[in-house]
Amino acid sequence: MLWLFLGIIIGFGLGVVLTQVRAGRFDVKWYQWVLAVISVVMLLLTIENYLGLKMEIESSAANFVLWAMGLPAVVLGALIWIIPMVAKKRKAASGGQNVSA
Repeated sequence: MLWLFLGIIIGFGLGVVLTQVRAGRFDVKWYQWVLAVISVVMLLLTIENYLGLKMEIESSAANFVLWAMGLPAVVLGALIWIIPMVAKKRKAASGGQNVSA
């Protein structure tokens, strides 16, 4: 039942994002799609492993999975929003000119 609800939530979220992109409200780059897919897959693997280890009464291993797989998934998800904000600030600070590092 959990996977049904997760599938519904992911499908609804993807539908909302695609609708907003087509309406021109979001500007999504190709690397944001890649990071989003990797992040969602890692989160789903984290949930699966965490619940499986909890059912086997392996609490310390379950907590390790949260840190080892869940934290990188959340960081990747945050990068989807952080990278464009940093790029926008760099562009605004340079007066609209390209900044090459």
